[in-house]
Amino acid sequence: MRYALVAVALAAAAGPAVAQTGADASFGFREIPCRYYANPKSDPTGDIVDLMPQIWEGVATYVRARGPLTSYPSECAINALVEAECRLTPKVSIGAAVNSLYAKVKTGRPLPEGHACGA
Repeated sequence: MRYALVAVALAAAAGPAVAQTGADASFGFREIPCRYYANPKSDPTGDIVDLMPQIWEGVATYVRARGPLTSYPSECAINALVEAECRLTPKVSIGAAVNSLYAKVKTGRPLPEGHACGA
């Protein structure tokens, strides 16, 4: 229920704020713990499972607006990278995992191996 309320609040606030804040406005789920992103069924409230399509879309939109992580920025590829990073660091938030991926790109460190998309 807690994350469902976050989704409702984000939808209500997405009016003119989206135009003003750019990429950040599309990434309202950044505080959700990685352990729920990597394994949605582990959320004790059960809300994450229902919200995953919106979360995937929000993460992909944010990453595309911020800049590419790889040469193939499909929604599936982006979310596969974020999920892989979340599996490596389950105690951080989705936002921290995305920031970690950008730090790896900036410093030339290898990105985690995400699942194959379209397979």
